[in-house]
Amino acid sequence: MDNSDIGTGILPKIGLEQRLTRVWGRTVALGWTLIAVALITVGASSQVIGRPMIWIDDQRFGAVTLIMLVAATFAPVITLVTWSLLAGPWVPFLSLLVTGELILWAALDRHNSPGGALVTIFLAIAALLLSVASFAGRYRLSEVESSIITSN
Repeated sequence: MDNSDIGTGILPKIGLEQRLTRVWGRTVALGWTLIAVALITVGASSQVIGRPMIWIDDQRFGAVTLIMLVAATFAPVITLVTWSLLAGPWVPFLSLLVTGELILWAALDRHNSPGGALVTIFLAIAALLLSVASFAGRYRLSEVESSIITSN
């Protein structure tokens, strides 16, 4: 594994084993971007067929509530994508939390928009697989690096 950016100021050594490598950070960011695009597509298509998903239901909610629901849906995803690109710590765990949000939206939509809920569950499964895979993308410290960090 390429550790050329360790200690260069880009990634401080504290908590390095909890950070994704650059390649995995980009992979996670790309995966979540594609999930967000798919979620937008599902939301728009459910709106067109007249069975809108709860986070985009303009018939049930006012403009302010609708904006808050859309923000609650996509702000965590945008934050996760940004945090992944910046190689922030704990990305796999944050990814699991956002996956839980997708599961929550699917559960809330199962009666009003069952097709949208089914697609959202499939997106949540893809997100769960991406989250689990991202654990493999964390930096692995050698025994020497680990003992140096532990002794400091």
